[in-house]
Amino acid sequence: QAISVAQVVTEQPWVAVSPTGRTIVTWSQFTSATDNTRQAGAAHYDTLTGPTGALATNRRLDALPTFVQQNGYLPQVPSVIDDDGNAIAVWMQDGTPFRVVFASRFLGATSQWSPSGGANLSASIHNAKDPVLAIDGMGRVTAVWRMPPTGGTQDNIYIAEFR
Repeated sequence: QAISVAQVVTEQPWVAVSPTGRTIVTWSQFTSATDNTRQAGAAHYDTLTGPTGALATNRRLDALPTFVQQNGYLPQVPSVIDDDGNAIAVWMQDGTPFRVVFASRFLGATSQWSPSGGANLSASIHNAKDPVLAIDGMGRVTAVWRMPPTGGTQDNIYIAEFR
C-alpha cells in the first residue's frame, strides 16, 4: 500500500515501531513534480485500532504543521514512537544562513503534530547536522545532533530530551 503522495519524488524513508506495534513512517518528498521544494511526510499506524490518518489518508507532517524547504534540501526525518502512539520527528531545516535542527511531536490521542512549524532545538548560528532520536521504555525521547560551537570549527555533539 502506497503511503506517500503520488507523482512526486519521495526519498529517505525512516520507520519506527513501538513494542506494542504502533508505527510511524517519515520521509522527504518534493512538493510537486515540477519544482525543487521539499517537505517532510509522515504516516502513523496503530495496530491496536487500525490506521489513523496516515495510512488511510496520508497524514503528512506538512499538513499540520508546514515544514517546507525553500531551497530543496531536506535529508532524513528520523522519528520514534511510544506505546501510546505519541511520536517525535526531527529534521534539519535551512535557516538563514545556517541549517538548524527542528522537532515536532505527534499526539496519538489527537492525531495532530505540534508545535506549529516545529521547535528549533539547535537555536544556533552554526550548521547543525545529522539529528537522530532514541526512546526509552517510559516514553522519554533523546535527540542528538552535531554542530560546531560558537567560534569553533570542529563539531561537538548536542543533546535535547523530551518527557
